[in-house]
Amino acid sequence: MVKLNFKKMKTTLTVFFLAISLSAFSQTSSIGIPDSAANITVPNGLVSYVITNPLGYTGSGFANAPVAVLINPNDVSNQLYFYDLDLNIPAGASITGVEVTHKHGGCNAGSYTIDSLYLAYNGNIISSAKRDSASSALTTNISGNPSDLWSAALTPAIVNDNSFGIILQSYTTGGCTFAQTDLQVNVFYCTTVASVNSITKQSQINIFPNPTNSELRVESSQLKVGGLYQIFDYTGKLYNSGQVVSDNFIIDVSQLPTGLYVIRIEETNLKFIKE
Repeated sequence: MVKLNFKKMKTTLTVFFLAISLSAFSQTSSIGIPDSAANITVPNGLVSYVITNPLGYTGSGFANAPVAVLINPNDVSNQLYFYDLDLNIPAGASITGVEVTHKHGGCNAGSYTIDSLYLAYNGNIISSAKRDSASSALTTNISGNPSDLWSAALTPAIVNDNSFGIILQSYTTGGCTFAQTDLQVNVFYCTTVASVNSITKQSQINIFPNPTNSELRVESSQLKVGGLYQIFDYTGKLYNSGQVVSDNFIIDVSQLPTGLYVIRIEETNLKFIKE
């Protein structure tokens, strides 16, 4: 009679399942470069940018770079809206982050300009602000990263729309003939959810709120008390694990970096977004 080592078999199966799950995490990105811009008048705006559309990207910057003449200290521009990014993110993908490369400059010696940048959709701001600055020399700044959603709820339908883009507003400390010479929007995404869910069984486990910035509630009559949960980021890195303490419990996710995660509970994988 052949005796089976069930403990060893269970370990092997578990490792095999995790290997499949983690291989499903595949992140890529798509770069959008705006071909159009427009001024949006706001109450505190004193100066508008001079715009010629199309902006005409040359490979190193805009042929028709928007320029604003900010004469006095504390001058504030109207909002400058960049759009027509021509992005093409797959419909089933999950957006994990946005990184913006921004080149600008043109102030007099001793002066500088601060730009506030926001993600935009349909001409409206949909994110928190990022800020960068430049003085006389053209300066390239990078805002965001592959796991930074700018506190925005992004979907492929939103970012693929030609109204998706960047709104910026300039504030100067002195005289500037200030140019926005280059802007590139790199959208990072992965197809984790479709891949992971395809290898899991049907589940009645619910997680909420989603997105969340502090706590994640897990509830289901199917949960086995004492079972294991694990939280992975989009690269497959294990960030957190613990025991299922009841059929309705809360996990503190406040310390997780902003981004897309998958929580694995009893061979079920569910995605959530940490804001």
